[in-house]
Amino acid sequence: MQAIEMIEEQTIQIAQKNLSKDIVSKLYESKFFEIIIPANNQKPFLLRSKGYVGHIDIGGQIFSIQPKAKISNVFEMLEIAYNQKLTISEGYTSIDTVDDIIERITLILAKKVNDRLRKGIYREYVSQTENLQFVRGRVNITENLHNALFDKTRIVCDYEDLTANLEENQLLLWALYLGNKKIKNINENQTRNFNKKIIHEAYRNLLNNVSLKPFSYKRCMGRNYNKLNYDYKPMHDLCRIIIQLCGPTTLSGDKNFSPFYIYMPSLFEGFVAEVLKNGINKNLFLKTQDPYRLKIQNPVNQNNLDIEFKMDIVIREKSSNSPICVIDTKYKIHERPKDTDIWQVVAYCEEVGTDHGILVYPTKQNHFTKITVGSKKIMILGIDLDGSLSSGADSFIKDFNSSILEDYH
Repeated sequence: MQAIEMIEEQTIQIAQKNLSKDIVSKLYESKFFEIIIPANNQKPFLLRSKGYVGHIDIGGQIFSIQPKAKISNVFEMLEIAYNQKLTISEGYTSIDTVDDIIERITLILAKKVNDRLRKGIYREYVSQTENLQFVRGRVNITENLHNALFDKTRIVCDYEDLTANLEENQLLLWALYLGNKKIKNINENQTRNFNKKIIHEAYRNLLNNVSLKPFSYKRCMGRNYNKLNYDYKPMHDLCRIIIQLCGPTTLSGDKNFSPFYIYMPSLFEGFVAEVLKNGINKNLFLKTQDPYRLKIQNPVNQNNLDIEFKMDIVIREKSSNSPICVIDTKYKIHERPKDTDIWQVVAYCEEVGTDHGILVYPTKQNHFTKITVGSKKIMILGIDLDGSLSSGADSFIKDFNSSILEDYH
């Protein structure tokens, strides 16, 4: 089945005969797409991606979605948002397609894994209890008495086994499995074939020591390291990117297609947060996805209704923890900000206790606009994603600092 080509956030028309009822139903329920089903069966379906780019499988139909921003800029946004340097000196292929992104990240991980395998893979002693034909470690008296009742001749022993089959290594293997599976179908050239060999070599050598099992990308985060495995942290950071971009995947089946997608609104939010973190005054700090609970009283029964919401970015003063401003990122382009966007950030400001709010859009066309709503001062800023990303980030920080933070320089 031929893939349906799309561009992020752009609506396309698809003849009804080209999509089965099952696929249409799954598209309607999918978080990835918005589909309009006409009452007239002679009119086409209208389909739009809801901020996702990459390759998505819906009921066996592949949808290939290209970003509206330049691919190289999307890759650079990933570098900044995940705080990872993803450039390499050899085996370089230019970032021209969405597929190139996953290949580059997997190649970097594979090279780090191969280096670690040459030095020796990380191992730990793990407690084991097993029925053996000979004594190893300590005899488990309780279990052996139980076995004696059933006339079992084997000996139950507790012992310590030095193993590499640890979660630290299983995460590496799972990420390499996903990346290796994804790049199998990429068009080949001499450089790409060389890269595939490096990735497959790392996967195969790790598989000799470690069992393959699926993981959520969250297992790569917040881990503790010691002096023997401190070099695993950057590898697990790469694993997090690969696993998160490849989406929830299991080992069941052996499909030729492997999904890979990026949710651009989340990437844009992470990118803006990292740009701010590196550019704001040292007396300030920021917190992302700050949770707040709002109590709303029901006028009928006087019961309180708790609503929890998370603000994209809240900037506070370090010394007093006082809120300076609330920032809401909007990965969409309009001629003017929507009223709902403005009222949303005004409500956030009211809840946090600040008079300053900022809406950030992926464009410069509406940048540096001031809106006053009562005592709330709302700035409309933008970052240009079409030109130089570093220049766009610098311009954004300059606008941000000059808008409401003069007192902190």
